[in-house]
Amino acid sequence: MADCQTRICHGILLGGLLGTCGYFCAVLRSDVGAYAALILPITLILVVLSGTVLGSMLPLLFRRLGLDPALMSNPVVAGVLDVLGFLIYMNVATGANKLILEPESILAFPDHGD
Repeated sequence: MADCQTRICHGILLGGLLGTCGYFCAVLRSDVGAYAALILPITLILVVLSGTVLGSMLPLLFRRLGLDPALMSNPVVAGVLDVLGFLIYMNVATGANKLILEPESILAFPDHGD
């Protein structure tokens, strides 16, 4: 369990460092606003965190299932993380788009027809 916590801490630290660099690059080198530039660091933190956790836990899961841990080789993990990274980015961008363009639709309470 301590190994998992260590990996999560490493993922958050690395993702935070990359996200900070990405945020400043997005703000300084493009004409996007500060809120829109937050999409990049949020995505980077989530992708790096999921990569560290999946990259360390999938071989252990395969070993526990009685399968060869080498089946979870680097190309397999990289392919899974590419798809996961794309899904994370699209969800973060969609959520940020809704929050920036339609904040009242997210923050409003639902009307129950009372």
